[in-house]
Amino acid sequence: ISSAPHNGAFTPQGFFGASEGTEIDWRTRRLMTMSWTPRFKPLNDAGTAAIEFAIIAPFLLIILAGLAEISFAIHEAMIAQEAAEAGASYAAQYGWDSVGITNAVEGAANGATITATPAPQTFCGCPGTSGVTTVLCTATCTGGKSPGTYVRVDASVPHTTILSYLGLPIPSSLSAHAVVRIE
Repeated sequence: ISSAPHNGAFTPQGFFGASEGTEIDWRTRRLMTMSWTPRFKPLNDAGTAAIEFAIIAPFLLIILAGLAEISFAIHEAMIAQEAAEAGASYAAQYGWDSVGITNAVEGAANGATITATPAPQTFCGCPGTSGVTTVLCTATCTGGKSPGTYVRVDASVPHTTILSYLGLPIPSSLSAHAVVRIE
C-alpha cells in the first residue's frame, strides 16, 4: 500500500501499468470493478435447430434426388459402353457375324434392357490420328497400305427418370459405340 496521501482516489501499484502514486478516478475504478452482464435477457432459443433444418431440408432433398438421378444415368451409360465393347470383342474374336455380335451386345446387359441399335456395321477404313477414316475397300491408305476391315458396334439403353420434375437434361436413351478392326 502506498504511503502517498489518500484523498479518496484509488491508487493501485502496478495495476494496468500504473506506477506507484498514480491515482485513478472513481469512473475508471467503477469500470474496473464492473463485471459484464447482458443488457437484455436472451430469449428462449429452444427449437431453432428444428426450424433451421425444416428450412434447409427441402433443398438437401432436391440435391440428393438430382445426384441419384445423375448417378443412375451414368451407370446406364456405363452398361451401354460395356455392351458395345462386348460386341466388339465378339467381332474381334469370331469375325463378322451380325447376329452373333447383336447377341453379344444384348447378353452383356446383366438383366438391363439393351439393344444393338443401329445394327452392327462393317466398313473399310484407314487409321489416322483422329480415328478411323471410312474409305472404299479398293483405296490405298497413307503409306501405301491397304485399308483394314472394321466393325462398328452400337448399344442403346433406355433411361427412365426417377423424378421427372427435376428438370435435368438427361436423354431418354443412352448410347455408346465401339470400333474394332477384324482384318
